[in-house]
Amino acid sequence: MTQLLLTLDFCCWNCDNALEIKVHCCGQGLGAGPRTVAAVELGCPHCTKGNQVCFHPTGSVVCVRPAASLYRRRMASLN
Repeated sequence: MTQLLLTLDFCCWNCDNALEIKVHCCGQGLGAGPRTVAAVELGCPHCTKGNQVCFHPTGSVVCVRPAASLYRRRMASLN
């Protein structure tokens, strides 16, 4: 099984602050080659908004967009 440890540098989609994360990738999907796109979701420590970071196994970031699961939080009922 192929394993990679990558450092991804990108800016938050909401506040534009620079972020750096380390990602450990493994699995059969890496066998597809350097054009494979993987994604990770995390919250920004500056503004707390969710980021979905799409990247290649080479470490290059393809896009950063709002994370669906972190961006949409349940609100308490007003009833």
